[in-house]
Amino acid sequence: MEGLHQSRSRWTRLRRWAPHLLFVVGFLLICCAYSYGRFLWLRPQPHHIFRQCDCLGMTWNYAFTDANFFHPRMCNLHADHDTAGYTAAEFPLIYWGVGMLWRLIGQSEFAFRLIMLLLHFGGSYALFLLTSRITRSSFWGIWTSLLFFTSPATVYFAVSFLPEVPAFDLGLIGCWWFYRYFTERRRGQLIWALAFTSLAMLLKVTAGFFFVALWGVLLLESLGVGMKRSAWRLFPRPRSIWPWFLAALVPVVLWYTYSQHYNDVHANPFTQTGLSPLWKMSATELAHALHEACTIVVYEIFSLPVWGMFLGFFLLLAFAARSLPWQVVAFHALFLIGLALYLVGSTAALNDHDYYFICPQIILMAWVVTVLWKYSGNERSIIRSPWFKVAAM
Repeated sequence: MEGLHQSRSRWTRLRRWAPHLLFVVGFLLICCAYSYGRFLWLRPQPHHIFRQCDCLGMTWNYAFTDANFFHPRMCNLHADHDTAGYTAAEFPLIYWGVGMLWRLIGQSEFAFRLIMLLLHFGGSYALFLLTSRITRSSFWGIWTSLLFFTSPATVYFAVSFLPEVPAFDLGLIGCWWFYRYFTERRRGQLIWALAFTSLAMLLKVTAGFFFVALWGVLLLESLGVGMKRSAWRLFPRPRSIWPWFLAALVPVVLWYTYSQHYNDVHANPFTQTGLSPLWKMSATELAHALHEACTIVVYEIFSLPVWGMFLGFFLLLAFAARSLPWQVVAFHALFLIGLALYLVGSTAALNDHDYYFICPQIILMAWVVTVLWKYSGNERSIIRSPWFKVAAM
């Protein structure tokens, strides 16, 4: 009897961990399909090589010069009237951290790329946990997390040197911790969620879509919106949550204020931390940007069949809006408003900056997860059908 009990216990543990193992196997197989085993060892590659070398130059200066964390510099001498490389943009945590590693092991693009890949694995795993828990289906957890590993821009920059993919990944980890807070209501989980979200925004301010949308819902609940419609709350005690949201925003504001000041002091026009809005473009420039966006950049984010699938998820979300909690509807509406403002404020970037649209993919992720959550609760839902799962694969 004891042997039978131990056997059942091992089988239970195996069943519990099998989905996690399948996710890891799927992630590794995709890495193999993308030839990461070869790519990790390469020097910077042609696509956006200029921007990649900027990041590597900052890392090299941290490793082998007297540059310190708050005085970053590139190898590009655009500062101090073309005599120095002093410049700052995003929070240089990754550049500084890899620079300190290079002091020990020497310059190694392989080490940099491997760290980036590990960060992306962490973000993908967080999305797997989040979707599996919400849908109560390990299949959809694996499918969703690996789906977002098919974006060409993400595939390329996940093992390159830009901060966009790590910022996206940290945002996903923040989403996972916030969901845990929502279901378990422990203050520490909210702190972890906001800490990861704040760090994501420090790496790239465009990773703030999730934070801003959450903040908007918090504001609406604090004002008592929807009280007559539903007593359900995303934040049961909104007033006690405000200090934590403000605390998460403080380091972001402080760093980017310091970054702008640092660039002004060194008269460095090279690193742009501002906007490139629609109203500053000529008709010719706008036409060129839109043409590039429609013929090149859109395919660098996802393939057309995947875009079609996202459109289907959006239509299902819109169809189900009336039966969703108003907070969820407001959350997605704020996402769309933020995306519209982002596109208007960064229109000039549409023509060649595919990596600018990695962090906004969290909006697409929210569509997918919300629809799967909405329809997975119905036992007769098509989402539970084995044939639909085969089609999704």
